[in-house]
Amino acid sequence: MDSKDNKGNLEPHEADKRMENMAKLAKEAEHGIEIERLRAENKKEVQKNENDRNKSKLHHSMGERARLHQHSVQEVDQIYDEKNQKVTQKTFIFAKGIYKEHGDNASKNFSNSKLRGLLKHDFKEEKGTPTKQDKILSRKFNKNKDIDMDK
Repeated sequence: MDSKDNKGNLEPHEADKRMENMAKLAKEAEHGIEIERLRAENKKEVQKNENDRNKSKLHHSMGERARLHQHSVQEVDQIYDEKNQKVTQKTFIFAKGIYKEHGDNASKNFSNSKLRGLLKHDFKEEKGTPTKQDKILSRKFNKNKDIDMDK
């Protein structure tokens, strides 16, 4: 799905990643466990929907061979995409509510930390320009690694 067309709607894998990060950043262990439980239920429901989708595609192809009148495969896919979207959004909103209800807010706790924005995307550490000392250490490490590999 295009994020511009569906502002606020998350793909199941995006919502899963955010719920995983919420569970990691939860202040209390039981809040993290609750979010993980919701995440597992969401994964199970999405997997069930995908299995149903595959079965419906199989039945659709069998119906085509028997020359039965049917809806197009794209319509069936659209139905299952919408079903997955509804389940994911409902679960994500519930998990986000648990996270915010208990004061677990990454933007407040980690405003000056490397962990800020972890709920929106994976954090990628910015690499500065390597110093001369870093280059020397890297060369020494690589030489030692090559020697160890030969043994």
